[in-house]
Amino acid sequence: LAALIMYSPLEAFTVVALRTLLGSVFAGNFSALMYSFTAGMVSCAASSLLVYFVYPKISFTAVSIVSAVLHNLTQYLVFVLLSGAKITFGFLALYLVLLAVVSGAVVGGALILVFRGVPKSSFDKLLTNHKGETI
Repeated sequence: LAALIMYSPLEAFTVVALRTLLGSVFAGNFSALMYSFTAGMVSCAASSLLVYFVYPKISFTAVSIVSAVLHNLTQYLVFVLLSGAKITFGFLALYLVLLAVVSGAVVGGALILVFRGVPKSSFDKLLTNHKGETI
């Protein structure tokens, strides 16, 4: 989300792709790549759409929460598709959504605190969004 806010969707997608690739290479778990990469791309796409078409009607924290929920649900759907398990949107899906709401709120809050703590002269691009409005 920070890369999306500071730069553009292209850079944000690049960060997601490199993060998931490097994470799977260094962790030695290439099977996790299909879960993490797919979910990262879906959540990055949703964040891009929300930031560029809905912001400032919703906050960056709300964008982070939506992104986290979509990330968890996408990973769950990838698991279902790969394993052939039946989709059960019961306790597990509810649990994943609740965890995503909490983690999305924490990440969104941390993002706001970091951006407020960065000196204004350090990153001129941080001061305005893609519409030229002050954050």
